[in-house]
Amino acid sequence: MGHRGQGFFTREQGLAPTKIWHQLVVYPLLGYWLWTAAIGGLAAPGSDTADIAARVLIIVCIGAWAASNGYDRRRPKLGHPPYDWRRLRPFEQPWPDSSTTLRAYRDARSSTTAQPVRRPPR
Repeated sequence: MGHRGQGFFTREQGLAPTKIWHQLVVYPLLGYWLWTAAIGGLAAPGSDTADIAARVLIIVCIGAWAASNGYDRRRPKLGHPPYDWRRLRPFEQPWPDSSTTLRAYRDARSSTTAQPVRRPPR
């Protein structure tokens, strides 16, 4: 269930309905559409200016997606809250700091609620 190795998500996050939905439905479906559209577009016959521009646009879009994906992986966010299947709802906060995404969520949340730093008078 981990995302870049152990500890990115807790077991409760990995078994959350949103995580299961994304892993079993959303990512395979979007991956299939991306694969067929990109490969189909790149493999389509034609060599005039519009055909070449379309191929370049496909490559640029895939590059933008890859760059966004890499950016997001280096800046983790909550993604999926820990889920309690016995009560059929997410666990109450505060959540433990046992995963990278929970720590990132806590840190981002604490930085938005922090008071501004006041400079001493000169």
